[in-house]
Amino acid sequence: MVSLSSEAVEFGQSRETIPFVPAKLRLFKGEMGMYTEKMIQTQKGSLLEITESVKQIVAESGVKHGVAVVSAPTVDAGILCTSFYDKKGHEDIMDDFNRIWPARLDYAGTDDPWQAAAQSKAAVAGQTMDFIVADGELKLGDSQGIFFAEYCGGQQRRYTVMVFGV
Repeated sequence: MVSLSSEAVEFGQSRETIPFVPAKLRLFKGEMGMYTEKMIQTQKGSLLEITESVKQIVAESGVKHGVAVVSAPTVDAGILCTSFYDKKGHEDIMDDFNRIWPARLDYAGTDDPWQAAAQSKAAVAGQTMDFIVADGELKLGDSQGIFFAEYCGGQQRRYTVMVFGV
């Protein structure tokens, strides 16, 4: 479980000394930042919307103008930006991934065909996305949402958000 902390930390400290969620960071003169980790429960082959959580983190960061970096720190899941209106479109996205990278027995890299396929999907789709923050808000298009993409089996997962700017 992730512990909550709002202690300030100085830029340059090792990761081991940075408190978990949320940690306010001092980056450069005049800049601010906040690092947050969140846990979610996923289901195999699913997209889970995390837009509202990311918006809340941006609002709490105090950053008025900057960047929000959203990351899935794992090799078999990722972060996607797509329409939140079209739920069937989410199924199409995952179906396309499965058609392009099916679980198969001849992967060289692992004994688990689902894990090997998931790693290929995450490597190509990406595990991190950057979003613009302006006027203290996450700037997305009218129908854009941020999604955690689970390419492997359902499990407890972590995603991170780093907001920095002025």
